[in-house]
Amino acid sequence: MYAIGSSYLIRQAPGAERLGGVTVKVRPRGSSCGTLEVLATDWRTGEPIEDDVSLLAEAADAGVRRFAADYEVDLSEWDITVSRLAYHPVDSSPLTTQIAAYNAIASALASWHSTRLRSSGRTQN
Repeated sequence: MYAIGSSYLIRQAPGAERLGGVTVKVRPRGSSCGTLEVLATDWRTGEPIEDDVSLLAEAADAGVRRFAADYEVDLSEWDITVSRLAYHPVDSSPLTTQIAAYNAIASALASWHSTRLRSSGRTQN
């Protein structure tokens, strides 16, 4: 079982365009230690991005880690895959990608915990 969260930030304003986003998949760790993997795949096609997007991949990693630090999430308990990066050579920025990753991991974990509560017969207040 796994949960997916996504966050895409699109700002269309002349001269101030911004594009960033990711999809995050979380599942309980499959081995003794969890993993965090960032796959530089295109948000529309799922195919690998041809350009060097290492700064965006690092920003996505940082966004997940910042969320984990802010909310005391033990990343060693999870296998996490970040993929489907929204990328434009001019309008994408590491900060936008980091914010999107932060929001996407929050969404994925909220979905995971909500689903687990429902399957156990408990409800959230």
